[in-house]
Amino acid sequence: NRDHFDRPLTEFGQVTEIDITIPQPPAEPLPQASEVDTAKARQILAEVVKAYGGLENLKAVKTVASQGRMSVETPMGRMDMTVKHASVLPDKWRLDMNIPQAGDMSYVFNGQSAWMVTPQGTQPFPESVVEEFKKGAVRETIQLLVNLSNNQIPVQYLGTEDVKGKSADVIQVNLPGDALKLFIDPESKYIVKKAYRALAEEGPVDEEEFTEDYREVGGIKIGYHVVTHRNGVPYAEVTF
Repeated sequence: NRDHFDRPLTEFGQVTEIDITIPQPPAEPLPQASEVDTAKARQILAEVVKAYGGLENLKAVKTVASQGRMSVETPMGRMDMTVKHASVLPDKWRLDMNIPQAGDMSYVFNGQSAWMVTPQGTQPFPESVVEEFKKGAVRETIQLLVNLSNNQIPVQYLGTEDVKGKSADVIQVNLPGDALKLFIDPESKYIVKKAYRALAEEGPVDEEEFTEDYREVGGIKIGYHVVTHRNGVPYAEVTF
């Protein structure tokens, strides 16, 4: 960053600017959807919306607040923390973390930009991270189900796969620049797993979210336990 120097860099010769932003991971190739597979996917999703409390109840949710405990696997070992999360749908949120090793820290996303607040000050996130936050907001379950109910987002039934020893229906959701797979319990109609390509600190990763312990809150169903894997390895766990 040229602002970090007290003399123009051109004094030392020609300057070539290099963008070192981590590139976005390529979208997964999308299989060709048939009318039958699309119709089956929409039928299952309609049952999912009903199981979560119905479209009207989902649309009525404007804000969500939660708190709990989170653990994250890092290169320095496991980090345990308490967390508070507040969101304003469809795409604004704040995550407050109390980390014994580091103190208080917050991530804030306003739908267009994001920043980190630490005891040392406030620092903006790079554009690559902001883009990931935007994708994450679209994947959020309540907003996702509302958006899918418009039948404007391409979806496809992919068959069944095993999730923790139990068969689940798999639906691919083709979001703009993002391919998301939903794994749905055929009995409860709850989403038990999401799979997608994400951008982590170390670069592109295959991310999976396993959700369980669903409870009713304000007329809708919320998962109280979420475990995230990256490239098949446990990465984070949240219990609300």
